[in-house]
Amino acid sequence: MVFKGEKMRHWGVYIALIWGIFSSAAVFAQQEGRVVIGRDVGQREGIRLSGRITDQLTGEPLVGATVRVIELEESTQITNLNGNFELVLSRAEYLLEVRYVGYETILYPFTAVGDGRISLRMQQEDFQLDDVVIFGRDPEKNIRSTSLGAVTLSTSNLKELPPFLGEVDIIRSMATLPGVSQVGEAAAGLNVRGGGADQNLFLFAGAPIYNPTHLFGLFTAFNPDIITDFTLFKAVVPAQYGGRGASILAVTPKTGSLDSYGGSLMLSTISGKATLNGPVVKDKVSFQLGARAHTSTGS
Repeated sequence: MVFKGEKMRHWGVYIALIWGIFSSAAVFAQQEGRVVIGRDVGQREGIRLSGRITDQLTGEPLVGATVRVIELEESTQITNLNGNFELVLSRAEYLLEVRYVGYETILYPFTAVGDGRISLRMQQEDFQLDDVVIFGRDPEKNIRSTSLGAVTLSTSNLKELPPFLGEVDIIRSMATLPGVSQVGEAAAGLNVRGGGADQNLFLFAGAPIYNPTHLFGLFTAFNPDIITDFTLFKAVVPAQYGGRGASILAVTPKTGSLDSYGGSLMLSTISGKATLNGPVVKDKVSFQLGARAHTSTGS
């Protein structure tokens, strides 16, 4: 009987030890919907929570996922190349938030009572895109212009630019465009996209002008008072203009009035200009005249 009593005492000790181990070693115990992490050994501070974030379908680690404890301001962590992270916490209840681009956000409530490790799998997020309606149309209407590198300016645009010695000059105004520069300060020639001044073609109403400057090259021969607009072709040149190595400047003159006479007169310190226009045959034929002269300092 004594032997039996000692045996019963030994069994009681074993049962007590086993009960104590399992009661204090609950690593992932459920407590009112909140996961209890760690072994309760009375630790209050310095609890280490480590974890790994992976894809739910492939099991691949998610690199760069954002992990943070909502209750703690400075607790944000970024998962490393293996999808791992580590947090240092105090004994308390927390809500862990995990975010990753293209995946649904995870909210993980837990209670930290000791050191532990968790593994979370993230599910890819489904996106609902709005409907896209595509309309077809004639491909030729998609092309706004076939003139590449062509710039058209009117005489009203010239008046907005600074004049040279009180004169509005067409060629000098071209130097304000991209890819165009003047030959020099005392010359009215143009260098277009690296080309020489002799590689430009000047057209007035379709007729070539071989010497577009006068007054020793300071001014151009085009009187802006009798010009409607002008177009500079720097790249693709229409076939009707022929071609040159650098550019083509096509000048469009004004047409005279078909029903009345008119004109203008302008005098400056270095030049004088006059224009006259009107009908030759009313409502059928008109004329446009222009003259410009510069003073000579040698006379």
